[in-house]
Amino acid sequence: MKKQLRTIFKEWDPMGLFRLGCPEDEYELEEKMIEGLLPGCPSEKDLKEALIRILTSQFYEKDWYLIDEATKKIWQAYQEEKQKQ
Repeated sequence: MKKQLRTIFKEWDPMGLFRLGCPEDEYELEEKMIEGLLPGCPSEKDLKEALIRILTSQFYEKDWYLIDEATKKIWQAYQEEKQKQ
């Protein structure tokens, strides 16, 4: 799941940090936080709410560009990962 989250965050880049030349692990803390909450997350809607809480607490932003698309990708990757187990 870690690799999938890294790919999603790299494509999404919610704060535009990669465009500024930040390293690939710039969102590592947020990725770990999301990975940790996924097992207890009952729905995509709950994941989106948690993702907003995490990002807002880390970056103090309130308007998240493409959050619906990112949430969907994370949820799908998690569901696929669960099926493999």
